[in-house]
Amino acid sequence: MFDPLDFLKLAEELSSKTDEASWRTSISRAYYSMFLLAREEVKKRVSNNLDLKRAGSHQVIINTLKELKFYNIADKLNGLRLMRVNADYCLDININHDSVNKALQLAKNIYELIQLHMKSDTV
Repeated sequence: MFDPLDFLKLAEELSSKTDEASWRTSISRAYYSMFLLAREEVKKRVSNNLDLKRAGSHQVIINTLKELKFYNIADKLNGLRLMRVNADYCLDININHDSVNKALQLAKNIYELIQLHMKSDTV
């Protein structure tokens, strides 16, 4: 099984590059790493079948995190999602090394929160 943290490792590697394409990809991979980790934890807690293969599944995970009262994780994941949307789709927005550092720090913070609050819960 693929470990989503490998995306975070790749994001860190790409952050050391000096081109905007690498920085944009770094932000994207940092987001997907945390999205996949959160999604797997949500799936462990939700008995009904969430439709996670359709458009909007990212918002479904964020909303479900809130329903499960993991508000801080949901809010931070949504913030990182917005950074990813800018990096992936908004060509007129300048993505610089500072943007990448903020995204990586946010991803690491989300990871810590998942480990602290979601992994320690009994399912």
